[in-house]
Amino acid sequence: MKNITFVLDSGSDYESFLSTFFNYPVRVVSLHIIIDGKEYLDGVDITKQKFYQEMGKAKNLPKTSQPSPQQFLDVFNEELEKGNQVLFIGLSSKLSGTYQSALIAKNMLSEEEQKNVFLVDSQNVSAPIILQLMKANYLLEKGYSLEEVVEQLETFRLKTNFLALLDTLENLKKGGRISTTKATIGEILNIKPLVTVKDGLIKSLESFRGRKKGIRKIKELLHDKKNLIDKSILFIVHNYEDRALLEADIEQIDLSHFKERIYLKIGSTIGTYAGINTIAFAYIEE
Repeated sequence: MKNITFVLDSGSDYESFLSTFFNYPVRVVSLHIIIDGKEYLDGVDITKQKFYQEMGKAKNLPKTSQPSPQQFLDVFNEELEKGNQVLFIGLSSKLSGTYQSALIAKNMLSEEEQKNVFLVDSQNVSAPIILQLMKANYLLEKGYSLEEVVEQLETFRLKTNFLALLDTLENLKKGGRISTTKATIGEILNIKPLVTVKDGLIKSLESFRGRKKGIRKIKELLHDKKNLIDKSILFIVHNYEDRALLEADIEQIDLSHFKERIYLKIGSTIGTYAGINTIAFAYIEE
């Protein structure tokens, strides 16, 4: 049996402490972050903390761009030369060209090499990608081949969910996702959008006047789905500047029935569009 290397992109928000959950090495291919004309490699030239500092000072909304096919090709070649197989799980192809870059890179390999590189479109963002990788790890340890794992993930990815409450409309406005008028009215009315990822796209569920109402809605949704959610693990994904505010919001939602609760900081790619003080929950629906 060949060794296996997992590959993610930085839109997964993966952090090194998560390596303890995996029996295989994990490599991350960075998206590009451009802040006021200066370009960074996400997670290499700029940390999550530094990104939010720079975004706060920037005149314009940061921009993101997918990794080049060459970035993926370099990683694939390095692993293949070691005799390893590769499993890549990437950002939703409907939200980013990252998966397409990986596909181009794979197609640049020889036919024989391509047999050892497997690509999965997560149809999601952030922690749900990590949940899918955890599933892959579990299946491999159970003796599944990579071909079988990819087939299983095509169904499993539909069970990974992401529920996010945004605190500001500013980034959506700057990113051209909503009009300036709508954003201005929303800010005046203290509107907080609740969004999810459905069929690979960001979908608005509801909007609330005030953060507390949004948190209450999340509590209701998680409670209503209580019997349908896998209780083994929950990701609490956020980019709060104030830890006390985060804990105050979390206290309103009973998460005690989850065996493993993992806090994960939203990275540069997702943070560019979500803005500061976003809170999200990533979980598996059975």
